[in-house]
Amino acid sequence: MARGYCYWMQNEFGMALEDETRSINKFKNNPRAYFIGGACKFHLHDINGAESDLGAALNIDHKNAAAFNYMAAVKLQKQDYKEALENYSAVIKIDSTFPDVFTTAALYAIISRISRSHHRLQCGPQQNSKTSLQ
Repeated sequence: MARGYCYWMQNEFGMALEDETRSINKFKNNPRAYFIGGACKFHLHDINGAESDLGAALNIDHKNAAAFNYMAAVKLQKQDYKEALENYSAVIKIDSTFPDVFTTAALYAIISRISRSHHRLQCGPQQNSKTSLQ
């Protein structure tokens, strides 16, 4: 596990993922292994795998701001803005000094705007009964 973490910190995501997968196979309830595995899968563009591993990490450790941050990025990739917003909100709630908190706060504001715009698009334009065609 320590070696997997070192590989991850050096952006050697494939090697880190191999180590973390072995750790998960040995220790099924290890949130750090699931988190690092999920983060590596995210960087390797395996968004569904990242979502699965990060979800497992968060099921075990509900206070991992970094896992919520990655999960928010996963949800953003999947264009699930509501879930992305909820995960970014969790990062800020858990740790307002999280190293990525300024990025997180900016993304929170952006996603909030996107979410409102998306809602307006789904609802369609408001029609005034006096001006609508009949």
